[in-house]
Amino acid sequence: MRVAVSAMLLTFLTAISAGALLYAYVTGIVGDVIANIPNVSSGQLVLNSVSVNDVSITANVKNIGSKEVLIVNYVYVNEVPSVLTPSVQVLPGSTAIIRITGTYTSGNTYNVKLVCTNGYTVTFDVTY
Repeated sequence: MRVAVSAMLLTFLTAISAGALLYAYVTGIVGDVIANIPNVSSGQLVLNSVSVNDVSITANVKNIGSKEVLIVNYVYVNEVPSVLTPSVQVLPGSTAIIRITGTYTSGNTYNVKLVCTNGYTVTFDVTY
């Protein structure tokens, strides 16, 4: 009888300890996931059209927000950073044209990412 009670008590304590460890592990993972969720919306700046030739990629973007002026100042083409000089301001409800100069080859696809100062982004692919 004494052995059975001891075995049951040991099983109970093991289950409680395992549950506490599992709880700590899961809450740690959930906390990391929540901390890494970006707090900016990517839906404010949208791509209307894009074209490419030998020397430039031209993107027509629209600010679909109603309050904030978006300033596009960074461009990445195939993950290579470029700085727009001057930066492009897109007023609420309006469109702007962004020209990215470079050397582009027919038959290639280019991945372009436009980044605003407040974190809004537009990413798209264009094939020449």
